[in-house]
Parts: sequence; structure tokens; C-alpha cells
Amino acid sequence: MKPQVYYPVHEAGRIRKPDKIEEQIALSVAAYILSISPTARFDLSVNGGWRDKKPVLFLGGNVSGEVCDTPNFYKGLEFAARRIYCSLYSDQALQTVVFAINSQTADLARNIEREGKVGDTGEAVAVAYRHTPYRLPVERTLASGLVRLFDEIYANHGAVPREFSSVVGSAEFYELRGDGKIGVRASYEGAKFRDVRKIILALQHGSENKVEYVRELARKITERYLYLFSERMGLQLGTPEIVVNNCGPFTNGGWRTDHGSREAKPHMQAFGSWGCLEDSLLGEDPSKPGLTATLAARWIAVQTVVAGVVPFVRVQLEYTIGKQTLDAVLVNTLGDGDEQERAQRWVNERFKTADLTLDSFIDRFGLREPKTYERILRNGGDLFDDCNLPFFDDSQLPWNRAE
Repeated sequence: MKPQVYYPVHEAGRIRKPDKIEEQIALSVAAYILSISPTARFDLSVNGGWRDKKPVLFLGGNVSGEVCDTPNFYKGLEFAARRIYCSLYSDQALQTVVFAINSQTADLARNIEREGKVGDTGEAVAVAYRHTPYRLPVERTLASGLVRLFDEIYANHGAVPREFSSVVGSAEFYELRGDGKIGVRASYEGAKFRDVRKIILALQHGSENKVEYVRELARKITERYLYLFSERMGLQLGTPEIVVNNCGPFTNGGWRTDHGSREAKPHMQAFGSWGCLEDSLLGEDPSKPGLTATLAARWIAVQTVVAGVVPFVRVQLEYTIGKQTLDAVLVNTLGDGDEQERAQRWVNERFKTADLTLDSFIDRFGLREPKTYERILRNGGDLFDDCNLPFFDDSQLPWNRAE
């Protein structure tokens, strides 16, 4: 029987896109809170906005009482937020940070810590491929890599990298600004990548009357990137349609025009349309399954494809609040019944004696250590890395390692 055709999509936000700003602030604040108490409980609300013609940050949520009572806690909190904003907006100051932090009872935190119980109910999803770059969906890696390319051009005051400028006919993209997003639509036959169908770019720029210039140059840069990506990764990408600023000029951006939230698009932080998450990966303590269980699902998926069991697997983990153990490990291979049964049987056998509690994954992945979050914030890699934020491209991060 011919494999079913799938049409997944992935969207990546640029460096000054609202939501992306809040995500990075949430990561910085989480690292700060965990530096005070590795067992702290927190669930942050991070929202940017515009008031009196100046940027304002609203930082709220629930944080363990003993952390809130730490001397100079709010000063440290504000610094953790401002350092991210200032790194993105050196040309404008953050007017003020408005706090709405609820001090959480210590009893709940102690129960969770002492008994190793899950801090919330959740279903986490992750995927892995055996033969794609970084064992990730191609559309995710492409969207994130293109975002990094345009962000680098913007950060370098419009300078186009030499390996691009010699082909696209321009050494500068002086109109480019920092807001925007890039979406990539792909197609697969079962688990086998087939092609990229469409790439949609929304790029903030300087002058309204320069939209055609932006479209033409962005399209040429994207075409060059696809060629280099194909050569480097050994993948045939097809001839996708490339659409740039389809609604016309995009000159105003950031919080001035769009109030963001760290919770707005959790699917963008993980695996796009391969599995929607009920919670953001950022802004919650690791006893909640949003981040921890997603990384655990990714770890299980990587072990499965590296072992040669199947070329692709989608892993879903189910946790219930107040329980120590997970409810189920469910796999989907996009293959026939025999392949599906083989993968589920292998996972059940391989991990039947493993400690799959959330607490064990917290320790395994170092999720109570601020340096883990700081490493992700550094956003390293080259133009062809999946780095938006780099949870899944860094082979040295424990959830991406084959054991």
C-alpha cells in the first residue's frame, strides 16, 4: 500500500518578534529563579506592550514564597528581564517593568519535591528522524535557519554574507529590520521527506515605498540559502514557491504594534504541526511537564531512530498531576501496522526498567541548573543550524544524545 502523504508546516519568529522577546525573557527569568532555589516552583506570565509611546513589560505569575522573600528578589527579576530587552533593543530603553507576582505556598512545593510528583497534568510530543539534519523535520530546520540568516544580516547593519552577496547581486540589505516570521510548508510520503512546497516570509523593513526591493532581494537570498542547504545536507528540496510580504509594506513592528506573550505559540518552540503542545516550553519550573516531558519524549524518540528500529517516530508521553510515574508512552511511526507494532514493542522493552519519572528526567537533563538555560539562551550555531531557540540542534544537550 502506498504511504500516506503528510503536509507539515513550521513557523519561526525573528529576533525582534513579539513572543520571541517574551520567550527569551521567560528563559532568563527562569534561570535567575533557579539560581536562588533549584527546587523553586513557578509559572510565569510574560507580556510586552506599549504605553505612553514607550515599551513596557508586564511580568506576573506564581513563584515559590521562599524565593519571593529573598532580599532584592524583584531587583534581580527586573535585571534578568532588562538584560534580554537591552540586548535586542540597544536603541530604546525599556520604560518600566510591572510586577504581578503571586507568592505560592511552600507546602505545595515541598510535597512535589519530597515525593517527586508531577506538578501538572500534561501530554508532551516530540519527533525524531534517522536521516534528516539534526534528526529534525526538514521544515523546522529550514525555517529556523532562514530566520537566523536574516537576523544575522540585520544584526550586521544590513551586510549580506559573502557566500550570498556574490550571487544575489547585493552586498547589503539596508532596509531590513528585526521583526517578522518565516513559515515553511513541506510534504512527506510516510516518514520520507518529499519536498518543500512553499516558503512564506514576513520581514519588517524601513520604508513603505521599498516593499518591491525587499521582496526581490529577500527572494534571491532565500533561493541561495536553499541551494546551499541542499548542497550541505544532501537533500533535494524541490522548487518551492517563495512569498515575501504578501500583504504589502511591513514597517512598524515589535511591541509598538503587537503585544506579545511567551505562551502565544508553543508549537513554534517545538515541532510545529507534528504535535501541538498544551503549554509553552518556557516560563514554568521543571516539575511541570511542558518542558521536561517534551525533552523526555525527544530523548526517547532519538534513542528509537538511532537504534535503527524505524526511520521516524513520534513519541507522546502522558502525565497526571500528583503522580510519580507517567501514564503512557505512545509511539507513531507513520508506517504500516507491523512497523508501528515493532516500534511500540521496542520502546516498551527498552524502557521497561528505566526510571521514566519526571524527577529522573529533571536530574538527567540538568533542568534545575541555571547554566542549562543560559546555554540555550546563547543561541549558538551557524546559518544552517536549527537555533530558534536551540533546544534540539545542539548534540551536546542530553535530550539530543544517542546512548
